[in-house]
Amino acid sequence: MTPTEVRFQQGAYHPVDDLMVIGECESGERRLHIGVRRNPTITSRNSEFIKLLADYLRMVADHSADIDLDRVRLGLAIAGPHTACQEVAQLAQFARTHRNEKRFRAAIAAPRAMNRKVRGRLGMLDEAVSKAASVAGIPLASSRASGQLSWQLLRGLRVIDLRLEGDDPADQASAIAGLMAIAGNASQATALWRRLVTLSSRYAQTAATVDQTLLSRDLSSQLSPVTPSRTQPFSNAAPDHGQKTTNTIGETRQPWQSIPVADCLPEQVGVHGVSGESDEETRLNLPPYIVRDYDRALRSKFRQLSSQGGLLIAVGASSTGKSRSMYEAVREVCPDWQLLLADSADALRKAVKSGIPGRTVVWLDDTPSLRYLGAGGLTKTEVLALIRHADQPVVVVDMLWPAVYQQLSTVPQAEPEAQANDVWRDAREVLSLAAHAVIDVPDQFSSHEREQAARVASSTGDRRLAEALADNQYGISQHLAGAPQQIKHWEHGKVSQPYGWAVLTAAIDIRRIGIRVPLTVDLLSEAAWAYLTGAQIADASSNWLEAALSHASKKLHGGIQALLPVPGSKIGSLAGYEVADYLQQYASIHRYYEPLPPGLREILSANLDATDALVQLALNTEQCGSMDSAIPLYRRVYTLSPMARWRLPQLLAADSQEKELRELIVLGDAAHARRSLNELLAKQGRENDLRKLSESGDLDARWRLALLLLREGRSGEVRELASEGGLGSIHLDDLLSRAREIIRRNRERDAADTLAAEMLARNSQDRVSSVCDEQSGNGRQRLAAYEGELRRLAGEGSIPARRLLAELVSEQGREADLRAMAAAGDLAAREELVVLLTKQRSGREHQPSSAGMDSESRTQPTTD
Repeated sequence: MTPTEVRFQQGAYHPVDDLMVIGECESGERRLHIGVRRNPTITSRNSEFIKLLADYLRMVADHSADIDLDRVRLGLAIAGPHTACQEVAQLAQFARTHRNEKRFRAAIAAPRAMNRKVRGRLGMLDEAVSKAASVAGIPLASSRASGQLSWQLLRGLRVIDLRLEGDDPADQASAIAGLMAIAGNASQATALWRRLVTLSSRYAQTAATVDQTLLSRDLSSQLSPVTPSRTQPFSNAAPDHGQKTTNTIGETRQPWQSIPVADCLPEQVGVHGVSGESDEETRLNLPPYIVRDYDRALRSKFRQLSSQGGLLIAVGASSTGKSRSMYEAVREVCPDWQLLLADSADALRKAVKSGIPGRTVVWLDDTPSLRYLGAGGLTKTEVLALIRHADQPVVVVDMLWPAVYQQLSTVPQAEPEAQANDVWRDAREVLSLAAHAVIDVPDQFSSHEREQAARVASSTGDRRLAEALADNQYGISQHLAGAPQQIKHWEHGKVSQPYGWAVLTAAIDIRRIGIRVPLTVDLLSEAAWAYLTGAQIADASSNWLEAALSHASKKLHGGIQALLPVPGSKIGSLAGYEVADYLQQYASIHRYYEPLPPGLREILSANLDATDALVQLALNTEQCGSMDSAIPLYRRVYTLSPMARWRLPQLLAADSQEKELRELIVLGDAAHARRSLNELLAKQGRENDLRKLSESGDLDARWRLALLLLREGRSGEVRELASEGGLGSIHLDDLLSRAREIIRRNRERDAADTLAAEMLARNSQDRVSSVCDEQSGNGRQRLAAYEGELRRLAGEGSIPARRLLAELVSEQGREADLRAMAAAGDLAAREELVVLLTKQRSGREHQPSSAGMDSESRTQPTTD
């Protein structure tokens, strides 16, 4: 919802009174009542918490109906990280996904659903609710009534984990970092923060009601210089948001930074230091660069993209020189540009919102595991917006391992079931933007490259190159990166240090199945037990974990490590560990057919809280054929993850769990659940149930009913159904004449989208060109009829119709129409306009003279 008001200190009207946020959308209004506590002690023995809880219970008692309808929410804002509050947040998430207290408690008690600490936290909360109800004057007839009240409270509660702005330097740094998104640079953000602190104090003292008009008036002096950055998401002015800003304000590390290319150090973009050197300065001083055979193509593509923007992909195994080659190309082609580094896709989105300039290289690296193109990663629309946002170009580069690139870029089979499991569609669409800008990096140096390396080693006296050339087992770049040491350390450790081997192998397997959460000490200690024998577990010493981590992260000759420590958000803190990427690739290949040890998935399920991690675990569980185990994982994050809202209904439908599907529909946001229920009913041939749903206005159910009737050859009843206006104005002749093809190809689409695809798909092709190839007068008449129908469907919100309409107009070369559609906000039209202009430019370039090219066409960004 869009916030419209913030009310301060509403104690005269509501028990939970620190802040009340009011939001609006088309369906109505919602109120969020927030209590603010830095560090609450969540136990029944703490009197302050009992008083706080009593206020929340009064809200539950007074607004139970509004909470059930999600018109009122309760918020508890705390200074994170706060373990106890995070456990309460997990309980609240479960409570919102179960329709009554009995189901909620059964789900919590289910094996492996929650860890022991979270279950214990529910017991503490139940005791506290019983005491707080007495303080609040709420009579409880029995302990069961207390449990019911706990469930009602959790259903409406959101734990808001944040930094609380105040005098604490780290808190101040976090607040200012957030304000830079609208302030433009650190000094303006600091001034804006100070003004907000002053205003907040004044608002609280007067119990103010603040809306946009009031806030804009009170911030007029601070907002006036930053208005352009708020209206233009991509600013051409380089914002001051690098490391220097972060370090001068506080110790919090930003998840992204922009630095000049000329100032970028090799290790900042993942270029491996050289093993075999005990001196740190010598190790980080890279040997002379050996020009590779593919460098000419790489730099040619980079020069081309540097003039128009685009995406460049390097595909190669670990430690083959991808990062070094890309680093050298960037420094040669774009020495005066900016380089944007981001920890994840979400961090990149934040950087984009803050505003990045043109002439920027956005450096991505999806090795050893996916950070930018995985679940919840970047979409084609986001990347297009990034590279086309300004007159000056932006180039996005990414590195991928060959097996991952193949997995992402492979189009699923034509069967509907395979298409329904197409989890890499977004990633594949992003990769399609690279088209002819994919550079393959070989595992080994060619004979020509080895000769050149030998000449360089001889002329410079660089013994590191000479030793790498003498290694007959590993390639030159792999030797320089310390691959032999990492592998021996891991393989030999199984006998010499089984506990260290268990920790390292657990880390490898967690990354192998695509989970990207920080490999914390707690997670590794739990997971390592799955790799130890019964005797090893019994013989473990009290300091086994300390010794195991010490071994796994031991610095080998030249400072190489198999398990690398990852810095936390503050200087001197440890976020966890990461596996060296060459070892990760090597071990993943050698353990490809090795099943996960028994119990590891259960351990991960009990210890993972992050939504993306649980979704990835569920996807991996699915891929291994354990659908029954995947269902509870998706259920845990159903309300939080679009992927879960898509996959869980499909699995339930495949397992014929009709009752569970109907429960999902009750939770809201149930489009996928409704379609899956309709699919199940159709599969079971339950015509009467489909009729009831279609009569209630469910267009998808009516469409499936039509397919069911068609399969049984009951065309007359389909005509009768269409005469009632219930098939989205489908051309009935097309439907009846091509019934078999429609049934085969369109099991997962609603009526309007099916019509759009069906009208323009010919002979199992999805492109518009098959329709445009019709040269007869009758064909041109049909084409005009298609366009009119597509425009109607596009106006009703059909995304496939918009896409196909844009393709149709582009194929006909109607630039003015495309520009009008693009100006109205049609993203598909914008993309097709770029395709059309690119074709036009290409045609001009092949003419004898290009002097007549208009300036507007010359400056349009294009893709390869």
